[in-house]
Formats: sequence, C-alpha cells, structure tokens
Amino acid sequence: MHEFALVALFALLGVSQASDNYLHGCSSHCQLSDFDLTCWNRTNVFFERATLSLMRQYINVQIRRVQFMEKNKQPVNYDHMAHETVGRWSKEPAGNIEDENGMTNPK
Repeated sequence: MHEFALVALFALLGVSQASDNYLHGCSSHCQLSDFDLTCWNRTNVFFERATLSLMRQYINVQIRRVQFMEKNKQPVNYDHMAHETVGRWSKEPAGNIEDENGMTNPK
C-alpha cells in the first residue's frame, strides 16, 4: 500500500517524463538587477525538477528494497526504513548559500 501511495504521489506531480531535455533551464547568469524574473524562474524550475527526480530515484530504490524483502520472506519494517532515511539525510552537511555579499554558511 505504501508503494502505491508513493507512486501515485509522483504521478500526480508529473515527474514521470523521461525525455532528454527534461532538465533544462538552469542559469548561473541571473542577476539581481534583471528586468524581470524570467531567468530566476527558469532556474527555480530546473532545481525543482532536479530535486524531484532525485527523490523519485531514491523512492524507487526503497520500493525495490521492500519488494526484495517480501520476495525473500523477510519482514518489512516501514518505520525502521523511514527512521533510517531521516537519519541518513540528517547527516548531510548543510550547503553554502550564495547571496549578494558572497558565500555564507548557514550553520
């Protein structure tokens, strides 16, 4: 049931496209003084799609883990898997944020 919910969520989000030009639009040339937000909006869409694609890939791996466990008659503990994921992601170092004054560390 958990698998179906995750698959349905990503189907609704529309991240199931697999074309070569799916991730495009990133620009490192956006300026604070740009006339409008077109460049920033394209870059934002790029990073949204990149993030959702990585999340989809991670969820696919987790679904395959569950399928492997069920196939091999191993108990599946969804709570343990969720805590394992949160623990693993919590250990990731925070990234740097670039602002108009240069690089700042959010820590």
